[in-house]
Amino acid sequence: KMNAQINWLNTSPAWGMEAAEHNTTSSATLSKLAAHNDLGVRTAVAENPNTLLSTVMRLAQDQCVDLRYAIAENHQMDGHVLRLLLADDNPYVAHRAERTLARCANEANIVSLPVVPGIPNRLKLVG
Repeated sequence: KMNAQINWLNTSPAWGMEAAEHNTTSSATLSKLAAHNDLGVRTAVAENPNTLLSTVMRLAQDQCVDLRYAIAENHQMDGHVLRLLLADDNPYVAHRAERTLARCANEANIVSLPVVPGIPNRLKLVG
C-alpha cells in the first residue's frame, strides 16, 4: 500500500511538498519522497531535519543543479554534505558550498569536521 501511495505522490507535487515539509514525516517516507519528480519536493526533503544524512547525501548528488545549489546555500545543512558539494562539477554549486561553509565557520556552527576520505576539505577556519 505504501508503494502505491508514493507513486501517487509523484503525480501530486502539492501533497508531496506538504509531506516533505511536515516536521512529523518519518525518515523512511522522506527517503521515498527524495525520489519525487518535483524539484520543490526534493528540496523540502533535503531541508527537513528528519531526513537521514544518507538521504541528503544522495540528494546532494542529484542531477538537478538547482537542487544541489539549494542544498549548498543552506547554512543549516550538515557540514559533510556541504563539503561533498565543494567538489561539485558545477562551479556555482561548489562556490556556493564554500561560501556557506565559511559562513557557518564564522557563525561557529561548525567548529571542527573530521576528515572523511573522498570528501575534499578546502574549508579554512578563521581563528
